[in-house]
Amino acid sequence: MRFLVDENLCDRRLVSRLRAEGHDPVLAGDAGLLSRPDPRVLIWAIGRGVPVLTADYDDFQDLHDLIMTSGGHHPGVLILRHATLGRA
Repeated sequence: MRFLVDENLCDRRLVSRLRAEGHDPVLAGDAGLLSRPDPRVLIWAIGRGVPVLTADYDDFQDLHDLIMTSGGHHPGVLILRHATLGRA
């Protein structure tokens, strides 16, 4: 599966593992999207027909809601949520 990896998940180990599993991740940095606002990241992904893999639930949930409310569509947003050890 081809998708855009948001800069908050651009860990080379994660990308390497995704590739080993047969995926085709595009890093935000390789796409010229470092430090770009989340709406611009999603616009890039929509233009290329790929979902976004991100850990930024709140902002991308708002963007998704905006697009759906306006009758639009997008290829998807994959949210990676993980717990930090030692946190409640």
